[in-house]
Amino acid sequence: MAQMQCKYGLFEVSGNRGHAAESLRLYGEFAERQLVTMLRFVEPHSVVVDIGADVGARAVALARYVQNAGRVHALEMRGEVADILKANVARNFLQDAVAVQEVSEEAAGSSGAALWGAFESEELPAVDLVHVGRGVAVSPSMMFGPASGTVRRCRPVICIDLANVQDGEAWLAAAKRERYTVFGHVAFAFNPENYRCYTENVYGDACDRMLILVPDGDGARFDTQDLLAVASPENLGDVSQNPPAQTGGTSSPAISGHLAPWTPMRETAAATIDNSFIPPYEVVCSKSELHIVVPFYKKEELVPQLFNSLNAISDELRRLDAKVFFYNDSPDYAPLQAALEGCCFDDPAISFEVITNESNQGFIGTCNRAFARAKAARAAVVLLNSDTIVFPGALSEMLDVAALDPMIGFVSPRSNNATIATLPYSSLDQDVAPQRGYAAFLQTASTLPRYSFVPTAVGFCLLIKWTVHSELGGFDPVYGTGYNEENDLVMRANRCGYSAVLANRAFVWHMGEQSFAESSRAKAAREAKNAPVLHARYPEYPQLVHAYFASPEFRAETLIEYAGGKDGQLVYAFDFSSFGPYFNGTFESGIKLLEAAVRTWPRHCKIAVYMQKAAWDFHGLARFEGVARLEVDGQSEKVTAIVRIGQPFDVDAMSRLVNRAPVVGIFMLDTIAYDCGYLSLNFDARIWHFALRHIDVLFTNSRFTLDRITNRFAIGPAVIQKVSPHSLDIREYGSPVEKRDEDESHIFVIGNHFNHKFVRPTVDAIAAAFPNERIVAVGYGDKPSPHANVKAFQAGHLSDEEFEKFYSNACAVVFPSHYEGFGFPVLHALARRRPIYVRDSALYRELAAGTEGAENIHFFCTMEDLISDIRDNGMHWTTPRTTGERGGWDRSAREVFASMEEARRTVRYGTLVNRLRQFDQLRLALSGGGNVAPTPGKWVGMRVDAGVQRVLRVPGMKPLARRCWHLARRLRNRRRGNQ
Repeated sequence: MAQMQCKYGLFEVSGNRGHAAESLRLYGEFAERQLVTMLRFVEPHSVVVDIGADVGARAVALARYVQNAGRVHALEMRGEVADILKANVARNFLQDAVAVQEVSEEAAGSSGAALWGAFESEELPAVDLVHVGRGVAVSPSMMFGPASGTVRRCRPVICIDLANVQDGEAWLAAAKRERYTVFGHVAFAFNPENYRCYTENVYGDACDRMLILVPDGDGARFDTQDLLAVASPENLGDVSQNPPAQTGGTSSPAISGHLAPWTPMRETAAATIDNSFIPPYEVVCSKSELHIVVPFYKKEELVPQLFNSLNAISDELRRLDAKVFFYNDSPDYAPLQAALEGCCFDDPAISFEVITNESNQGFIGTCNRAFARAKAARAAVVLLNSDTIVFPGALSEMLDVAALDPMIGFVSPRSNNATIATLPYSSLDQDVAPQRGYAAFLQTASTLPRYSFVPTAVGFCLLIKWTVHSELGGFDPVYGTGYNEENDLVMRANRCGYSAVLANRAFVWHMGEQSFAESSRAKAAREAKNAPVLHARYPEYPQLVHAYFASPEFRAETLIEYAGGKDGQLVYAFDFSSFGPYFNGTFESGIKLLEAAVRTWPRHCKIAVYMQKAAWDFHGLARFEGVARLEVDGQSEKVTAIVRIGQPFDVDAMSRLVNRAPVVGIFMLDTIAYDCGYLSLNFDARIWHFALRHIDVLFTNSRFTLDRITNRFAIGPAVIQKVSPHSLDIREYGSPVEKRDEDESHIFVIGNHFNHKFVRPTVDAIAAAFPNERIVAVGYGDKPSPHANVKAFQAGHLSDEEFEKFYSNACAVVFPSHYEGFGFPVLHALARRRPIYVRDSALYRELAAGTEGAENIHFFCTMEDLISDIRDNGMHWTTPRTTGERGGWDRSAREVFASMEEARRTVRYGTLVNRLRQFDQLRLALSGGGNVAPTPGKWVGMRVDAGVQRVLRVPGMKPLARRCWHLARRLRNRRRGNQ
């Protein structure tokens, strides 16, 4: 029996076990692209039924996603495959998450009928998704017939392999009758980014094809935009014949294992490598055998768990030509000797020996004795702490990784509790059971490269090549009873060019502080004694360790854990860090979107907000139950995904995004700050160039805004672009106001102090043209108006009640801005049944296309046009002829969640590393330091400058600052005159 570590766990892959087992053996995964599509219909608490589960490739993968709150029911015909299915579930500790049912074919006459009948017989109270695997023939009459009580009662999403669909028209008719919408999904069977990074494509152009039946009432819950709607036999033919579309972030690379015909010339040239000579790495100083060395000191209770884990992988040990040595370093302690002598491998071919030291040699002395034996045998050594459990495949993977590069001298596996080797890192020093530690490891390890270079390896489980310990010696006795001895050896070898790596596909569980240590106090004492010795010998060591923990690779590793939800909890956050205790359109859009997210996002996703306490209180966000406020400057506040509302204007804003979540989205509302020269001086455009190349999702509130962005900036090839307009439902902006207070009747001109809003020139022109009309102006500026019929207000600090009065008593609203990304005043005016005058632009034409009351949007090109229109046609309300959008904020919130979920499902470690590395370069460049970090004084100056710039962006602050500056100059000049 051969079992292998795969993307979602351990699987038996020996013999001829069929398509799934062969895919697991070669690629470590099975139909991964199809699985990713199915997962959009699965939540952590879902109940999933896998009919025709085969060896469990699907069932085990789905169990990792439904987690402890969910359940997977795996059905397979009784026989050898079902036995392997049960074994695979058990070896992954998933008996509580996966219920396996063996089915007999005798009664039903066919496997499809038998499996479906078994599913119906379970009478499950709830089912969220049913997957019908390959080779399971299920007819629509069987699925939707009189006996199909579960489907009719639970209304699950149904995924069925297209090869099982015999009568397409019958399926479509049945789906329509049962109120299901049918979609098709096609994906290349070969995944170039497979778990094992195996480049040979054994599938050629073969595709996995699937029909997905979604209950009509659930369409809004799921992201189906990229799926092919199947409403006719012709559509069904498209799914059967067409290759998958090469679009967006899910594009398929070359499907044949070679460069595709459309590969650009530069990539073709880059792919041409001189293979005329390949160095014979495998024959250089090759080992003759492997020694597995475990020193024991008392603690006899540790012996059974470690030995049992080694006994369980006897076939692996035999294949590696491994010899196992248990060293007893407490010869006078009878319980340990008895425990060691009781160990006996089930496979007599395994070379196993218990060696008892004549006297206590200590950990270092015992290991050096083992090194001497290994040197004589030209054997590589794997040192194991006695408080470990070795999982299948770990030793093989460590040796395979060591063979990938002749300058790799040391390899450690990943673990639940092993300092730098801990994965996920948040489990360090936590009490984690072996199966839970392994499950957490799987969630993160599948996204990492096969191995990672690190400044040092970890002694709990350490592979040392025989040439390294033979040439450079073992552990230095200067380190006494231990701690830092392995770091000394690694650094000694590193000065000769040898590196240490972590094998990211190997897992060894570690209890921690049990093998030779007596207490944490003893550890601290040994560390305090030995660390100065190590640092004096190798002053580069602490610098290398610090550089590693600050590296993009390690930071990406800590972030990737959150993609699947830390401790199973997905947290989606809004970045409101730029929101202040005042009002503007950006804040309005963000808060409305948050409110809709609370209503529409799945309950298993926690919602959080990065926001200053003063702004949180001012806007009253505590009213949203279950929404958590996260500190803007809290370095440990990491989440699954983060959406920033509004453009980032400083490097700190970008840092809060890229260092806090593996999935980053930005709602870019407009490009005004880039296009208006006087505004562009307040920020560095390199921040936007970086963001638009490296974020995951670019949201815009209009197609007009997206076009402005793409005309100015290069968008990264993996960036999902999503136009999600703010709500066009006028009912969500206010209620109709039939009458107005004639004594307060006025023309309402709205904007702010920025020049592009064009409030002052517009107000002055209207006031001069219509001296008998009252004019209320928001955003007029500080200087008083020369016209008596103008009443001006400063933008940003007016209450909702005051704005309501301005709109309600308006005979018309004028929004004269030259440049907008959306235009909330349009919706506010129409909601209260007030005509509104705006500049004729593609943006407002876009809004008018989906808005009720668009007949009352009046377009003008110049101020003369505006005044002529008011004078010639008057200001009146026209009854709308059609209704517009309904529930727009809910629609936008669902679009945001679907796009962020798509990004989360496809997040990649390499992408995160590149993003963080490029951000570090950006921060360095913006510091003005080239390759030199800024001095403390310069750093403080930059922080103060950034703070001042943020303050000056608050409405009204620039004029106030200007007046203060003029006053200060007058006072200074007065003092000089008195001297």
